[in-house]
Amino acid sequence: PRVASSSRGRAMISADRAALEAAVKQQTVQIREKEVKVFTDNFAVLSTQAAFLAGLGFSALSMLPYWVKKDQQDVSIGELNVFYGLVSFSIGCNILTMAISSWSMIFGPQLAIRGSDGAMSRAVAAMYQERKWALRFFWLGILFILLSAIALGWVK
Repeated sequence: PRVASSSRGRAMISADRAALEAAVKQQTVQIREKEVKVFTDNFAVLSTQAAFLAGLGFSALSMLPYWVKKDQQDVSIGELNVFYGLVSFSIGCNILTMAISSWSMIFGPQLAIRGSDGAMSRAVAAMYQERKWALRFFWLGILFILLSAIALGWVK
């Protein structure tokens, strides 16, 4: 009788351990799922703001310098090139931000949902890395749009 109760006790302990491991794994997946949602929402905000700033840059590129009169040559071509160059860099950085954000919003959750075991954690880690790059390009885009605004004031 004693051997039978001992083996039953071990079976109960291993069953409890397996249930605990399954519960911890399920809670980890739920936390990672929330992280994927937060990253996706962050990328959506970044992409929206970058699209607005890129549109602002395109407006600046298509702007005609009406302040320069035909008989007045106060503004040099070099000054205009600095302005247009800064605006172009801003547009490039903002388009890169939109591309990274869109890529991450599409393929990050897809990897998390359709991947094998551990894919949720891999998706969160990858989205974290992509967010770093998206933020770097976003801040560079803001910097260049501010510098182009300063250059516009200089040109005018």
